[in-house]
Amino acid sequence: MTLNRTSKTLLIVVAVSVIATVGWRLASPSNAKPAPPAAVAHAETAAPSEDPTVNGKTPRVKGIRHIDDSLRASADPFANAVALWLDLPRMDDDSEVVPDGQRQRLLATMAASTADPRVYALAFRACSGSGEAACQALSARRWAALDPGNAVPWTFLLNDAERAGDASGQQEAWFHLAASARFDERFYAQLQPVLAAASDDPDDQRAAEAVSVMGIGIAAGQTLVFGPLLKGCRGTALADANRVQLCTKVADLLFDHSDAHLARQLGASMTRILTGDIRCNGQVVEEQQFWIANDPVATRGCAELHRQLDFIRSLATRGSHGTYTAMTSGAASR
Repeated sequence: MTLNRTSKTLLIVVAVSVIATVGWRLASPSNAKPAPPAAVAHAETAAPSEDPTVNGKTPRVKGIRHIDDSLRASADPFANAVALWLDLPRMDDDSEVVPDGQRQRLLATMAASTADPRVYALAFRACSGSGEAACQALSARRWAALDPGNAVPWTFLLNDAERAGDASGQQEAWFHLAASARFDERFYAQLQPVLAAASDDPDDQRAAEAVSVMGIGIAAGQTLVFGPLLKGCRGTALADANRVQLCTKVADLLFDHSDAHLARQLGASMTRILTGDIRCNGQVVEEQQFWIANDPVATRGCAELHRQLDFIRSLATRGSHGTYTAMTSGAASR
């Protein structure tokens, strides 16, 4: 998914209300169970603050500009890549935008010389569907080499092999999927450098919240290729005893070693198909109901902002499932 500069500006304008809908209140349920993490358990005593995104250039643009400058000047290549990926508006009336093709080309060029799997994965997904030559040079195989033990790039290799009718390529992908140690989507990893770039200044803190929700929106459009996994683990494919064994291992991987709720759902579904056991489905439903049941309240005090940033920080470092586990176990969100 790509956003032009006007859309990004608008998204930041509504970010505060949107992030409240999916954010900190999920860490502070209206009922007593499950308990919120310690970092968000303090009382909501601060007076509501002004929406920073509707009051001219201050503090929204000031904070966003500082975060953008910090990302671009960082010694961490991932932070540099995130700045390019976000392409933040720097003025209220900033309508200029880096063309998608140029942005993808720059990201792909960064990825071509990186040893950082985060940079490579970011560029690979940003380049999805692009005809840019630099993007075409990126490959899931290189991603897999940079990120050993992570099954995610092998889902793309399985998808490519299936589309090409490459039976040996499919066998190789299934083998590596089953042998992987983890399934790290890192949907929200791009938020880590954003939060790190923000100072303790209130302008930066409010901007960090707004920029983070924009990043969440962009990440929501990332390409997923779960279809071949489901197709390969049902129906006539299960007549092969070796495939059943591979599918069982992949289902366990998705359910027990993924950072993403959606992957856990897939693992639970595959387990039910393979064994008839619905216990994993029950756990996934319980987790899903937890997120749905906690209605947000869009109040805007400093305490709420700090809670929200704690929530975002947990998503960035733990993923959705890790954040859920931390919330329900009462672990600190920092």
